[in-house]
Amino acid sequence: MRIAIDGTAPVIGGGITWLREMVPALCAASPEDTFWLFLRSDMLELKLRAPTNCDHLWITLPPKARVMGRLVWQQVVLPLWLYKIKADVLLAPYDIAPIFAPCKVVLGIQNASPYYVLSPSNWLGRRRLQLLRWLTKISAWRADKVFFVSEWSRQAISRKLRLPLQKSHVIYHGVSDRFQPREKKPAEQFCGLSPYVLVVGSVCFYKDYITLIKAWKIVVTNMKQYIKKLLIVGPILESQYYQKLISLADDLKINESVSFVSSVPPSEMPALYQGALALIMPSYTETFGLPMLEAMACGIPVIASDIPVAREICGEAACYYRLGDPEDLAEKLIYVLKDTDKRSELIKSGKERAQHFSWDKSAVRLLQLLRDAL
Repeated sequence: MRIAIDGTAPVIGGGITWLREMVPALCAASPEDTFWLFLRSDMLELKLRAPTNCDHLWITLPPKARVMGRLVWQQVVLPLWLYKIKADVLLAPYDIAPIFAPCKVVLGIQNASPYYVLSPSNWLGRRRLQLLRWLTKISAWRADKVFFVSEWSRQAISRKLRLPLQKSHVIYHGVSDRFQPREKKPAEQFCGLSPYVLVVGSVCFYKDYITLIKAWKIVVTNMKQYIKKLLIVGPILESQYYQKLISLADDLKINESVSFVSSVPPSEMPALYQGALALIMPSYTETFGLPMLEAMACGIPVIASDIPVAREICGEAACYYRLGDPEDLAEKLIYVLKDTDKRSELIKSGKERAQHFSWDKSAVRLLQLLRDAL
């Protein structure tokens, strides 16, 4: 089987992790097949492992028009490449696929924000979401198979796309072997002080960071001698939202105990988790929520917003708070930090839960879906 993979879309977060982990696992699961992986030239620093049965094809896009340039390339140039390499099937794992692909198409939908978050405050952001919705719907109708990364996203987004459920499947993310419990070594280079509570996620409108900052004020007031830092790790995608958070922390007089780190090398993420007292996942919506899984694998208790996908991934291995309720979040965090028995229970159940997720298992399921498309 000749399989092409469109890896040109992701810039940050779970999309990059999926590419870094899934592609080598997929190639290893089927050494007799040939893979072509399309990447942007600015993705060279990813240093993706290159299995012998996978060729990398690099494309160059204008930096100031990367999004529109990629869409044009995907719809116009990629079909010509697929014809040239005689691809049997195209794996398009990031929501949008070429409408006129000359082969079978397996589409992955990993982004719920166009459907289940508050609309951006600016005009350009709203138009972007509308374009994403339309292109995703057309791509899903055209695709031969569609996969989602959670059952919740499959059920919820399929309704929005009017996609028959029998056409869709669920293939979960996995967790790398790099994420596992080790001797505690607080990552002071990231926050200057320890201990700290960790948040991993982009600074953008689908994160419930307003509630988080208000809750942190309560936590600091009650546990000033025990806890020092709230560390938020992730790129700042919306500067207005970021400034609003900074102003709120300043008004609450907790700005010195809240740190934003825009980027951490992937190789240092395990140590970052392992040095944390807990992970908070304050999201309005997620299709999967990979940081929860990575934290559980590292033996770190997880406190997540009470949304369906968080319960699907974590089950009873996490503590949940009500969205928009800072008092409830603060109460849950203090409870997890102070109650030794509860903390130990969450750590044990979290490590057991994480063992159910594997990139190798997910790759085998995805490979079968590619074969089914043929």
